[in-house]
Amino acid sequence: MAMKVRDLELRPASLADAALVADIDTEINPDEVEDPKMIRHWWSMSDSDKGHRVARAIVMRDGTPVGYTRWDHPVWEKMPERFIRLHAEIRPSARTAERLSALYEGLEAQGRDEGAKKATTWTWVFDELRLEMLRGRGYREERRERFWELDLTKERERISKMTTESRERMKKEGIRVLTLSEDTDPKKWEKLKRMSDEA
Repeated sequence: MAMKVRDLELRPASLADAALVADIDTEINPDEVEDPKMIRHWWSMSDSDKGHRVARAIVMRDGTPVGYTRWDHPVWEKMPERFIRLHAEIRPSARTAERLSALYEGLEAQGRDEGAKKATTWTWVFDELRLEMLRGRGYREERRERFWELDLTKERERISKMTTESRERMKKEGIRVLTLSEDTDPKKWEKLKRMSDEA
């Protein structure tokens, strides 16, 4: 079922829309290229998780996809604090604070309908348009995350030395690093999913 928000129309997103969402995110931040296969994978994981609720929509303007929205949260039995994560994005060519704010207004209403008590979202620190829009809606910064880059060419020798030393220590301590195909534990996928969820 389609929904109108200002001059935008929202339609439910499907797994087939993962590539579109990857393209939109990459347009917004070309330094962080999104992989459509990874997005599709994460969507399929959250869609099949019975302990999680999620909704995604594609934002259309004049019949053309220009953005997306998403909300998700663990089932309330698992999260009595009732936090819901919200996110909306629009291609640079159609992106305005007013449109983003309207999408967040819609997401917040959906969050209330879900029974959420608090909404959380995230943004890049350089995204002034989103930062100002979120502040204007009453959001406040809770914490910052740091990202690091490593020049593999420049640091090759140092990394090789560290790798050799680490492998020697791991061998002494009986630690093995396996590919998933080498791991014979029949519950490896459950454990990997649980570890990811808990992280």
